[in-house]
Amino acid sequence: MRNGDRIDLKRIGAAEPAQADCFAGLHLRYLLDLVAAVLTAGTARRSPLGQGFRAIGLAEAVSSLYRPAVERIEFCGGIGAGKSTCAALLAERWSLPLVGERFESIPYWQLYYQDPARYALEKDLSFLLSHVDTLRAAAAPNLVCDFALFQTVAYSAIVGDAADTAAVDAVYRQMTVRLGQPALVILLRCDTSIQLDRIRKRGRAPEQKITADYLQRLDRAIDEQIDKLPNTVSVIEWDTSRGSPSRLLEQPAIQAVIDRWSDARSFSDII
Repeated sequence: MRNGDRIDLKRIGAAEPAQADCFAGLHLRYLLDLVAAVLTAGTARRSPLGQGFRAIGLAEAVSSLYRPAVERIEFCGGIGAGKSTCAALLAERWSLPLVGERFESIPYWQLYYQDPARYALEKDLSFLLSHVDTLRAAAAPNLVCDFALFQTVAYSAIVGDAADTAAVDAVYRQMTVRLGQPALVILLRCDTSIQLDRIRKRGRAPEQKITADYLQRLDRAIDEQIDKLPNTVSVIEWDTSRGSPSRLLEQPAIQAVIDRWSDARSFSDII
């Protein structure tokens, strides 16, 4: 685990036409995101193509299309750890907009569970870019998200090969340049047996194939991504299998972010 402010209290085979339909619905800015990420990755590798695009300013031109950073609290954790429930409670408590994961509209979500190795890259990029689009579309300065952008890289690390994970990571890093890092990350822990029970009870058919081993590997991959976050990002942990969500809302790190946002709004009103 990354050292920092912690409180430890103990997520088409035969259906090729469906793929086309899914990707037809992706926004043009998704493609711009990918272009910018490839250009950045190419430059980092000192490739002639990447260096050439950087020299003529194409990457900077793409960057100019984006709005400033989005202030937000992100929730991360295993499948069934309680991200959506806790995020909704936090948003309601402080009357903040809740940004939820639109998993049902994500291309390749269901196909991934049928054949993870084949569809991991497509699924992960679709989730990441959908999250980015949702954040940009939110018409509010301060948000609560029931997802974390970096968790997509964790998903890729447990199924995708090294090249696929590098591609997902490159897009993620380019998106954080545009959106900024979260003000706070809330990492939810949960016993594997409880996660599996929650997954069974909520009844999403594609998720019924999830195993305890998959959940445990995902937890380790999330920890690795947490360790890579900048020290400027505060992280708190909460075990939803032992601590009630209402007590989570009492944590000082959350109140500190809410107070800072409130002060910023007050200052904006004055000027």
